[in-house]
Parts: sequence; structure tokens; C-alpha cells
Amino acid sequence: MYSIFNQLTNMAVSSINSASNTVTANITARAEARNAAIRAQNTELANVIARGIMDYHPCPVECFFDDSGTGTKGNTVISGGSQSVRNRTVISSIGSFYYSSIPVIILHQANKQLENMAMDNYKNILFINSNNPFYDPIIGSTYSAIRTIAVEASSDIVKIQPNGTYYIQGIMEYMKHMGVEPSIYAFASFSYDKVLDKIINGLIPDPPAESIKKLLQQGETERGAIHLFFEELLMQLDNITPKKLSKVQRISVTSAVTHDLSIMIDIPPSTHSLSTNLLVSDIKSALSLNKPFLLVIDDIQISDNKALKELLRQLPDSCVLHIANNDLFSSFGGDENTFDTITGKAIRRIIFKHNSANSAKKWSEAFGEYDHQEFVHSHGYSNAPGGLPGVTHGTSTSNVRKYKVSPEAITKMNDGETYFYDSMNDTIVHTFIAPYRVR
Repeated sequence: MYSIFNQLTNMAVSSINSASNTVTANITARAEARNAAIRAQNTELANVIARGIMDYHPCPVECFFDDSGTGTKGNTVISGGSQSVRNRTVISSIGSFYYSSIPVIILHQANKQLENMAMDNYKNILFINSNNPFYDPIIGSTYSAIRTIAVEASSDIVKIQPNGTYYIQGIMEYMKHMGVEPSIYAFASFSYDKVLDKIINGLIPDPPAESIKKLLQQGETERGAIHLFFEELLMQLDNITPKKLSKVQRISVTSAVTHDLSIMIDIPPSTHSLSTNLLVSDIKSALSLNKPFLLVIDDIQISDNKALKELLRQLPDSCVLHIANNDLFSSFGGDENTFDTITGKAIRRIIFKHNSANSAKKWSEAFGEYDHQEFVHSHGYSNAPGGLPGVTHGTSTSNVRKYKVSPEAITKMNDGETYFYDSMNDTIVHTFIAPYRVR
């Protein structure tokens, strides 16, 4: 009987010990689970800090830019989203330059909404379009400048050889004698045969007559190319250049920068190589003045013109570039070097939704990567002899490089959603564009 009593007693003690061990194991497991949860939260917080994205409440895009003089520093790139939200962004981006009396040169292609918004916000911008056709890069230029413009702007289709500069100088000597202001229309209207007839018939006296004749004959081999160049140029600039020999209002990028004016030009398609080349040459002439100005390029297919692409890659610090496009990477024709150069120089990158996976990936690369901590919490069951029964826990962490802004996040953005990078503060802001409210 004593043996039976001992056995029962031992069994009771064993049960009590087993229950105690189970309770202890469960308490330990719960503590480990809590610790794992805390570590998981801490890891997530560390990832948020390392990623560096600041989520803002919806705000007007106008808040991204400072209208004071400090806002005139550095390039800005704007890509993706709807045209209306890009237009608002472009208009907001130029305010600090305009109010600091720094010339603003805006180039666009048939963006009437942008024109209207500029008219509403900036009263002293000169608009050049089919209703106001007075763009002429030759106006007020010296012979040397016109010669450079003509030779540089000529393309492989209509190529003017250096010898043609004599012919151009001869035309200018004739215009000077006749009191005609040099212009694209004046060059396109020039008649070699009629001028020679006037010289032969004594209608143009010496000394200019002999000088004009000599210069025209020295460059006569390029006569056909020069006439074709100016005729084709006049056709490509049909809607924005004046077609009169009399003195009318004419303006160029160079003259605008010279006189601290802001202009907005509705330019022909960039596939029109001569007119685009001429515009590039005009901008180069303005750059030679070494005066600060803002160049805004809105929704222009950069890959269509090699000269324009090279110009944007090599702009000096005196010229600030703001470039906006519905897909900037695609506008460069997928040229990664040009994209990296342009975005690398920009202190502001404002990105809206993109439909192209390739473009979204490029923007993800532009925003950069960070070390993302992967936290793993494992658990199992243990009932080993002599051990504590119950649940077992294990944790581990590892680092994985991830994009700060993933390609999927860019392609799945909503209308008005944006990521804004400011290199001066080294911050990326994520927010939604709110309607503008006058304060």
C-alpha cells in the first residue's frame, strides 16, 4: 500500500512539475514573441528612416518653389503625370526668376494651356506664336554672328560650306546699301540675278557695287545651298517669323537675354531640323553673353535633334534649365547617358505617374537605393525529454539593397500623386497635389 502511495505521490509531483514547466515555457515563449514583435517594429522604423521618404499632407505644387531670389538656384526636371499638373508645376517653377528680373526663355510646342497660364500669372512675358509671329534670330546680329548661325544651323540635308560665308556677306552688303534690315525673310527673298542686273545697269553705284559683286561671286558655289537653306527655314518657321521687309517687331533669344526680357515661343516640331538647329544656335549666342537666364523646355522630343540634345547636356552654370515632359527618359530616346547627365545636374526632381516600366525603373535608379533590413521571426514546437515543452522562437536579420522609390510605386501612382526630390536638403517628399489657394 505504501508503494502505491509513493507512486501516486510521484505521479502528482511529476504532473505538477510538468505543468510548472509548461507554464514557464509558455511565459518564456510569450516574452520572446513580444521581444520579436518589438524588434520587428524597430526594424521597420529603421527601414523608414533609411529610406528617407517624408510623407506630406496634400499641398499645392506652388509650395515646392520659393519666389524669392534663393529659388533661382539649380536645374529642375519634371516628368510624368497629366499635362495640366505639369503646366502648373512649370508655371510655379519660373516665378523666382521672373520676379528677380532674370530673363525667362520658354520653348514649347502648341501648349495653349501653358500659354494661358503664363499670361494669367506673368504680365510682362512676350508671347511668340501664330498670332504674334516675330521670332527672328538674325535681327540685330552682326555679319559674323549671322555667318556663324547659318553655317552652324545648316544640316546634312542643306549643308552650307565655309566658302558660303562670302555669299552671305555679299547679301548683307546689299541689304545695308538698300536700307533693308537683315532678317530670315530678307535672305529668303534675295535674288542673285536681280542684284547683278542692278549692278550691270548702274543702279547700284560704286564703291558698294564692286564689293557686293565680288563677294557674291566668291561664294557662288554655295549659292544654291544658301537659298535653299533660307527658303526651307522660312517654311519651317512659317507661323512664328515675320514675312515683311519693312521694319516690324522682331525678337530672338539673344536679344531677349540682352535686354532682360522674358519670352515664350511656340516652336515648330523638333523634327524640323533646320529651325531647331537655328534655335540652338540662337541659344548658344545668348550663352556667349555670359548673362544668367532660365531656359524652360516643355514637352519637346529631345531625341529628334542631336544639336538640341548636346546643347542641354553642356549648358554652363549661367543658364539654369527647367525641363518638363510627359516621359523625360523616352524624350531622350532611351539615351541613358543624356538622362543621367540631365537628372544628375538637377537639384529638383518632380515625378508623377509613368506608364512605361523602363522609365519608371530609370527614375527609381535616379532616386537611389538604401539598405533594407529583412527581419525573420521563426517559431516551432519542442517536447524534448528533459527540456521545457512548448513553443520555441528564433529571429534573424539581413540587409537587402532596395530602391527608395520602387518602379511599381511609380507606375501605380494616382493622379496628382508625386515624389519630389530636393538635393539641397537631400530629401524625398511624397505627397498629393492640392488645388491652389490664394493666401
